[in-house]
Amino acid sequence: MSSPSKRREMDLMKLMMSDYKVEMMNDGMQEFYVHFHGPADSPYHGGVWKIRVELPDAYPYKSPSI
Repeated sequence: MSSPSKRREMDLMKLMMSDYKVEMMNDGMQEFYVHFHGPADSPYHGGVWKIRVELPDAYPYKSPSI
């Protein structure tokens, strides 16, 4: 089983390689913004949302704050 810090790095890399735009805050890997688009064929189509994500020190055993 991997350590929590390795899991954090792996999950963040997967997110950065996805279609989402990830904007890092500060120098660490614990706070970042994720930009995502509304789904096609929905009232949200064309919209862009920006959420702030904070990963706790105990991640993945403790959930992120959004």
